[in-house]
Amino acid sequence: MTELTDGTREPAPANTAALMWFGVCTLAVTLILIFLLRTQTTWVDGQPLSRQPALSSIVSLFGMALFGTGWLINYWRHYPDWWRTSPLSEFRVWLAGLEYVGWFMIYVYLVPISGYLLTTLAFCILLTLRCGYRSRRAIISAALTGLFIVLLFKTFLAVKIPAAKAYEYLPDALRNFMIIYF
Repeated sequence: MTELTDGTREPAPANTAALMWFGVCTLAVTLILIFLLRTQTTWVDGQPLSRQPALSSIVSLFGMALFGTGWLINYWRHYPDWWRTSPLSEFRVWLAGLEYVGWFMIYVYLVPISGYLLTTLAFCILLTLRCGYRSRRAIISAALTGLFIVLLFKTFLAVKIPAAKAYEYLPDALRNFMIIYF
C-alpha cells in the first residue's frame, strides 16, 4: 500500500485479489513447465548453446519465473492485505471475454460456408456494432478494415483458406476468381 499525504494508507484496488491469484497461478504453471522441461524438450550433445532446440523454451520459462516472482513480491509489498478483497467482480469481467471466443468460433465455422470475404466483412461490422460504435464512419471503417484483411491475407500473402460452399453457385469464371483472390 502506498502512504497518502495525510498519513493513511491507500486501500487496495478492487482487482488486487484477482491480479494476485492470476500471478500465483501463472507462476505455478511456469514452475510445472520448468519441471517438465527434460521430458518435453531435447538437448543435443555436442551442439553449441545457441543451436540447442530447448534454448528458447528454457530462456522463456526461466524469464517468466524470474519476472513473475519479482512482480508478485513487489505487488505483495504494496498490498499485503490483497487476500481480503473479493476477486469475484474481476473474475466476471475476465469471464465476459469468453464472448469473443464464441464470436471467433462462429466465424471459423462460417468461413467455409459463406466465404472468407463475406464472413470477414460481416464479422468486422457486427463486432463494431457489438462494441457500441454506431456511426456511419465506424461501420465504413470496419468494412474497409475487413476488406484490407482479406486482401492482405488471401490476395497478397496467398494464405490457403478453404473455398466457400457459396462459391459453387457462381458462374465458373467468377467462382475461380473468388476462390483464388477472395
